[in-house]
Amino acid sequence: MRLKISPAVAANDPVLLSGAGRPLLPMVSRELLKNFFAHGLGDLLILHVSASNVLLGNILFEKDKMILKDHGFAQGVTPEQVAPCLESGAIGALCSLDDRDWESLSVLGIDHCHIEGDLSATRTNLLAHSRNQYGDTLMGFEGSVYRAYKLMLDSNLIPVVVLDMVEVKNGISGLSVCDLRLASVPLSTIHIAYEYQTQFVEKNLTVTVEDCEVDPEEFNELFGTYLKTA
Repeated sequence: MRLKISPAVAANDPVLLSGAGRPLLPMVSRELLKNFFAHGLGDLLILHVSASNVLLGNILFEKDKMILKDHGFAQGVTPEQVAPCLESGAIGALCSLDDRDWESLSVLGIDHCHIEGDLSATRTNLLAHSRNQYGDTLMGFEGSVYRAYKLMLDSNLIPVVVLDMVEVKNGISGLSVCDLRLASVPLSTIHIAYEYQTQFVEKNLTVTVEDCEVDPEEFNELFGTYLKTA
């Protein structure tokens, strides 16, 4: 059964991140957020602490104001409960890389980043041994956000973007990607976040026939026998 994702009735009011030339996130460049937004940041689940509220939602632009629209997934969760995720849950950096085969945002593993915080030996071992069919590990990952999130989900991690700047070793800046499973939150929050991210990955990694440019003769050569016997 697929989960129907919709804004919760109990969601918090939208939180203004910047507007009227006044950024409310002093550690994050507005230009970086606008650049990331143009490449799909608005589709990614954001974890943010505002005053005493914990928000899980998406960034929107409305009349040149940048807001975070909360979905209510973390209703009742306190900043103290998500502190382990923010302090020790880093699993990579979201960034924009030029001259790549993909057009989406990219994710770099922690081997490519200057990560602050404590990564235990157990966590480091997990990231080093989580591997996909292409041989990529989470520690040294470099690829599209879709492939990165699939590898993370397949490794029982739940990636969320945190609005904290991360310096990448090639000199560019990105946003921290953390594992929500480290937060002490209700299982319902974990479940709905997992379903949200899974649907996001499936939507962007599923290729339909219409998406493929295949020559009709080549298609018939590949599938003609099957179609005649099916």
